[in-house]
Amino acid sequence: MSAHLTPHHTYHYGNGCLLTALELPELAELPSRPALPDPVLHIVRTVRPPAPPAGGAIRQHVWNDNDGNACILGERWEDGRYRLEFPDTATAVIASDGRDIQLHADAEIDAVTLRHVLLDQILPRVLSLHEPLVLHGAAVVTRTARTVVVLGRSGMGKSTLSAGFERFGGGALGDDGVIVQFDGNASRVLPTYPGYRLWPDSFDELFPERADHGLPFASGSSKRRLLPAGEQLRSPASPIAGIAILSEGTGDVCAISLQPMTASDACMALIANSFVIDPNNPAHMARQLATAARLCQNVRVYALQYPRDYTLLPEVVNAVSAAFE
Repeated sequence: MSAHLTPHHTYHYGNGCLLTALELPELAELPSRPALPDPVLHIVRTVRPPAPPAGGAIRQHVWNDNDGNACILGERWEDGRYRLEFPDTATAVIASDGRDIQLHADAEIDAVTLRHVLLDQILPRVLSLHEPLVLHGAAVVTRTARTVVVLGRSGMGKSTLSAGFERFGGGALGDDGVIVQFDGNASRVLPTYPGYRLWPDSFDELFPERADHGLPFASGSSKRRLLPAGEQLRSPASPIAGIAILSEGTGDVCAISLQPMTASDACMALIANSFVIDPNNPAHMARQLATAARLCQNVRVYALQYPRDYTLLPEVVNAVSAAFE
């Protein structure tokens, strides 16, 4: 491994931790200790992109953005490693066991953008090697301390709704990646890391006193990250009271709507809103499908639509909360 930096930070992420030399102010730093929470992921930034094996790729997959453009190119190499390429930004090569990550980015890529790609795109997919189900969603808390998972494609309003629960409900645990776990028959959810990302208008409407706070999200984006303070940077796993899935057309409707979903439709929606590093691996996908089906048998799932109107956000928070009481 051609190391650009030598690891000396230990950060909490999901159920485990990261060992890296990268500065990651979005995460809680853990004190050095003999026993670290598993999985322990080592991240090294490399000077050059790691070379593929002689046999090259045995599987390939392309992820598209909401406009249909390729945004992530994935490969499974002949030697078992995984490669994730983010065109014109960064490339990550992940060991077959998902514990070592080599990260390469061109010199002109700024640290903020690289952190976004690592925290919000690479690591949730790596966690799919360690956890049965990692969802692209938010976890919010009602005033009665019940945790609801909110799923939906990028841009559908997960972060705005999370901020609404922070402002008008019982709080928000995280807005982009959550891990599903089981304790016997009880399902629990754990954010990959706490906080949420907001556009300036959302900051102005919901947190005017904090509009100048927060961390940059990525180069070229006016979004900013709003992080909890102190120990709140490490959220425990919480029982799942229910799941709300943002439906197509959310934002264009005139009224708040929560409709029960069938178990089969809910299961497919969970799969569509999940992170996975190798969608062409039958064993991985079977495990993910089984976990999603089990979750849908244990909790209520609703399709949610709501108007994009900040003045109605308290009503949306109350409606979602009432559905899962």
